Amino acid sequence: MTPDDIRARLDAEGSARLERTRIFATLTEAEQIAHGARHLTVAHGVLNTEEAKARVRRLTDTFWRLQANRPLRPDGIGPLVRSTSRTHTYLVPEPSDEADALIDALETIARRMNPGRWHIRRAAR
Repeated sequence: MTPDDIRARLDAEGSARLERTRIFATLTEAEQIAHGARHLTVAHGVLNTEEAKARVRRLTDTFWRLQANRPLRPDGIGPLVRSTSRTHTYLVPEPSDEADALIDALETIARRMNPGRWHIRRAAR
């Protein structure tokens, strides 16, 4: 097997692994939505300035303040924030009018804070 053959095989295996991960993430999101979870994702890109980092920190702090008086579900699952170097996803796990209002409020705040390059959507990714 040549080095090119090895690279091609590794690329194919990596692509297949990435596709399986994408499918799993899609199924996980679908299951969460089916159970009433609410998501808001802010795709902000790499936070390479202190101002950009502070803006996302303020949005995340706002999310936690909005959640402050909400009880956990009976199974102990509560709200969460998932983040990568380029996105933050805010999740309210239970269906309720209050959860809808919370995500509505967070989306409004995110749109006001948007420096113009954020992509804000009601999805887990």
